[in-house]
Amino acid sequence: LNLLAAAGDWQKAIEGFQHLELVSRKFWPLSKKRMLWNTLLKAFANAGEHEKATELYEAMTDSEISPNSKTFGKLIEAASKIGDQAAARHWLKQMQSHGFQPSTLHFNELIAAAAHDLSAAESWFRQLAEAQLKPDAVTFN
Repeated sequence: LNLLAAAGDWQKAIEGFQHLELVSRKFWPLSKKRMLWNTLLKAFANAGEHEKATELYEAMTDSEISPNSKTFGKLIEAASKIGDQAAARHWLKQMQSHGFQPSTLHFNELIAAAAHDLSAAESWFRQLAEAQLKPDAVTFN
C-alpha cells in the first residue's frame, strides 16, 4: 500500500486500503489503523487530490480514528500540491487545535502552497523562524 501511495496511485491504493481496513477493524491497535488511513491520505496528497483527502479525513474521524500530526501533514500537502493556501492554512489550524505543533516539514508545505505568492511564502518562512524551527534544503527549494 505504501508503494502505491508513494507513487500517488490512489485508485489502486483504495483497493488495498479497503481490504486491509476490513482486517484492521477487529485485530489492529489504533496506532496501526491510523497508519493505514494516513497511508491512503499519502496517496491522495501525492496525487494532488485534496478533495479526496478531505473526504477521507472525514470518514476517518467518523470511524473514530483520531488524527495525528502526520495526518495533518498529508492534508496540508494535498492542499499545497494544488496551490490552495486557504485549505493549507485551514489544516494547519486544525492540527494546532488538536494539540499538535507544526514542524519544519509542515512549514515547507505551507511555503510550497504559497509558491506564487511571495509575500505569503515569506510570512510562512518568518513563522517557521518564530517557532524556532530550522529551515532545511526543502525550505529553500
